[in-house]
Amino acid sequence: MDPLEQFKQTFFGECEELLEELQEQTSILKDEPQDTECLHAAFRAIHSIKGGAGAFGFDRLVSFAHSFENAFDLLRDGKLEVSDELVDLSLRATDILEDLVAEAKETAQFDEGHEHQVLSMLNHVVEHGALPGESDIASPAISPANTDDEDDDELGLDFTPVAVKIEEPEEDDELGLDFTPVAAVIDLEDKTADGATYSITFKPHASLYQRANDPRILIGELRRMGNLTLEADTSSIPAFAELSPAESYLGWTISLETECTLEEITEVFEFVLDDCELLISAAPTKSENHKKSQDTSDPEPVQKAEPQEAEQAPKEGAPKTDTPPPNGPKETKTKETAAKSEKSSKAALIRVNLEKIDRLVNMVGELVITQSMLSQEASCLSEDQHAGLFKGLEQLQRHTRGLQDSVMSIRAHPVKSVFGRMPRIVRDVCIATGKKVRLETKGESTELDNSVVEQLSDPLTHMVRNAIDHGIESPEDRSAAGKSEEGLVILSAEHQGENILIQVKDDGKGIDREKVRIRAIEKGVIDENSQLSPEELDQLVFAPGFSTAESITNVSGRGVGMDVVRQRIQDLGGRIRLKSTPGQGSEVTLVLPLTLAILDGMILRVAGEDYVMPITSIVETVRPVAKDLHNTPSGVELLRIRGNYVPLVYLSRELGVKEGCNDASQGLVVLCETNEGDPVGIVIDDIVGQQQVVIKSLRETIGNLHGISAATVLGNGKVALILNVTELAASAAPTPEDEITLESAA
Repeated sequence: MDPLEQFKQTFFGECEELLEELQEQTSILKDEPQDTECLHAAFRAIHSIKGGAGAFGFDRLVSFAHSFENAFDLLRDGKLEVSDELVDLSLRATDILEDLVAEAKETAQFDEGHEHQVLSMLNHVVEHGALPGESDIASPAISPANTDDEDDDELGLDFTPVAVKIEEPEEDDELGLDFTPVAAVIDLEDKTADGATYSITFKPHASLYQRANDPRILIGELRRMGNLTLEADTSSIPAFAELSPAESYLGWTISLETECTLEEITEVFEFVLDDCELLISAAPTKSENHKKSQDTSDPEPVQKAEPQEAEQAPKEGAPKTDTPPPNGPKETKTKETAAKSEKSSKAALIRVNLEKIDRLVNMVGELVITQSMLSQEASCLSEDQHAGLFKGLEQLQRHTRGLQDSVMSIRAHPVKSVFGRMPRIVRDVCIATGKKVRLETKGESTELDNSVVEQLSDPLTHMVRNAIDHGIESPEDRSAAGKSEEGLVILSAEHQGENILIQVKDDGKGIDREKVRIRAIEKGVIDENSQLSPEELDQLVFAPGFSTAESITNVSGRGVGMDVVRQRIQDLGGRIRLKSTPGQGSEVTLVLPLTLAILDGMILRVAGEDYVMPITSIVETVRPVAKDLHNTPSGVELLRIRGNYVPLVYLSRELGVKEGCNDASQGLVVLCETNEGDPVGIVIDDIVGQQQVVIKSLRETIGNLHGISAATVLGNGKVALILNVTELAASAAPTPEDEITLESAA
């Protein structure tokens, strides 16, 4: 791969993380407007995207990010107060920033005016300190904020705007006197005439290039700040035979005359502070030197105040400065202790292409299969005669399991990346519905396989939107019901054995079961004479095309939400549970596997063939007796166990195997839990044992198979199918007539 293209991919990967961080921090500002840490974090995210985009020449992205950054800079400096309107504008700007990143990535294309309205509003905020009215955002042009910025020199916009501000007779233009550039140059000289002169010692570490940093870009940024002279330090260059093109050897002593503050200069080096030796010292300004020379002959010395830059405390991310004596040189350099602690935390992280991790996971999967094969072959040997072999196999199994756990932990990713998007969803739905809702999140650090996390966004979005739109009442209705006007939605994640439980819970009105029943009859989902239990009525919300909304809106009404959720979760090998209490609220629980690569399975045998059932689905196994078996009017066979009736599914019948067990009293029953939390019994011939298996998808080759989720290779080298318990259980659901019969029998 082209090295530049590789760096671009790294940049786009960082942009995804930075955009998530930006959206999360901006959403927090609504509830905590005084949280300066959020402001700093959001500003850093925008600044980082802008810096990386500038390095690759994504000018459109740089221009928009710059205006966005200017607005946040005013918030950081306290010149603007955080308001709901500014938060809304920031969220819209974040969306535009995400679009422009996608365009730079060449995965989307947007017309020239895509960002103009938001850009104009940002520029109005920067110039006037307030949001514009409708008449102020009619036709935005190039960002006015850019006209004052030193970076605009790269865009070719540096002098013309300055000249536009100078009022001169129109006839000067007609004389062709080239007035504009001269005016601009004069303005620039005036700008730096009373500025400070900074001495900068910049010596990169040898590893600077390996972190995709380039000193030329940094020096270019400084050059745009004012008059720059520099001298190279070549003392570290080794002999020619020892030169490495991947290492940095040069250092620079730089003199910069500029009006920019010490903080702005330091921000240029923000991303290389851990990869260089940096010393920035500011000498007195020209006017100060002139005043000082006058003071030597003046019998009454005049006390000169320090420049404003010296009085400002450096912002977060900048090297700290010691308070200098009056008229003395000001000096700043990185704190070694802080740099070391920061460096140690960053040194522990490395960005690895996900494809490489996937290949590693596949190799570990093959190792698991090989280890199982060796154990299978050794099972027919005498343990007394081959004690060393069995001891080695035991160690191999232990080390293989440890390696598998380590590799799986590399793929693990905290659900925070998905949870962080939900405050924005809540805010948007509240604006659309006029409701007041507070979102609480718990267990954000819970880790899940990266491939699972990536597919959680849509299901969680649907669940949160439904909780607000269908569950939470309007402020008036909540007050009438004796509740707080502000509803509550709790989003949580936690480990439970080999699974992850993700739950969305609200304190709304719960599911209106009568309304669900009426709508289900209208849609033809159920018959008018059907007698359903409350729990069965609740499950109807997962039916395709089902919705209780009175009209189609941007939030809901098309009936594709919960159906999509259930399908996506089943695709991930998980289960979904729904529980609702009228007047108190609802909770939807997702039960997901930790990983989609390897699972612990129980090997079941039917008609001489082996099948795998995930251990996480199994509750217990029983060998029933004939007196506990009962048949319902519809033909469903039930097992009575501890006073409850459990429907039975004969695996041989479901898979079309004639030789399998057809009498539960002559076989085994594996009691499992379905998506809805209801038990079901799978009738099999025998249990072979427990084994770790590697999941191999079948969908790309042969499509979906009823009752089958995937395949695997067992220790004996044979291919075995992995069972889908939820699909198998669907054929054994008792009818309402069955339930009436069972209730009378009980």
